[in-house]
Formats: sequence, C-alpha cells, structure tokens
Amino acid sequence: YDAMVIGNHEFDIIHDYKEEIFIRNINLAKFPVLGENLYKIDTTGKKIRIPNIKPYVFKIFENIRVGIIGFTTRDINDTENIKDYNVEDAILTARQIIPEVEENSDIIIALTHQKYETECPQLQAFSRRLSYCNGTT
Repeated sequence: YDAMVIGNHEFDIIHDYKEEIFIRNINLAKFPVLGENLYKIDTTGKKIRIPNIKPYVFKIFENIRVGIIGFTTRDINDTENIKDYNVEDAILTARQIIPEVEENSDIIIALTHQKYETECPQLQAFSRRLSYCNGTT
C-alpha cells in the first residue's frame, strides 16, 4: 500500500474501544496513515495531531510528483465511545491544505472517507491538480 485514510471503523468496530489498540495498529502499519482533518483534543481543549497520522504524503511515480491527502468522515464525531477526538469539515480544511500540497505535486489524490457524490466534486473544485478523489458511497 502507498497510504490509507482513517475511517469510522477504526473507532467503532470494537464495542469497547481502547485508544492503545488504535495507536498500536497505526504504529504497526508499514505505510503512511492519513487524516488531515482528524485531531485529538487534549485536556485544555487544544487540538493536536495524533502521532503517526499524517495530513498528507508525497510519492514519486515515474518522475511524477504525487501528493496524497487523507480526509476522514465527520461521523467519527458521533461515535459514542470517542470523546477526545474531533474531525473537522474536509471541505474547510481542504481549502487550507491543498495550496500547500500543490507546491510540491504534479497531481493530487484525495483519499477520503467521505460521501463521494457530494464531497469529491467540492474537493476537486479547489485544484485542477486534484485528479483523483475516492469516497465510500
């Protein structure tokens, strides 16, 4: 694999969610785990990046610089047993991050755990370089 994006099942597939299992699984991955719009909320209410979850990665395929951004679903915010994580709106965060990724990419791929019919066209509107967007529905 070249990368994966975090989705809701990383949190809700186990009834008795345990953060240490989530973090262990991320650390075991032999590829980048992405989540541009996923944050942990610390005890002061400040949002912080989760260790080893990157917002994006760059890969080179046959001399083509590819930026891969991961956007996850806001459904995680509604997961009952997850209280200290927050997923921000992918469209709002894309507006900020896509120009940064464009600087080092010939094309951009958005790995998403979003509704394909609505979010992917909106994401593609931010950049002509965003040439592929996948979704879950």
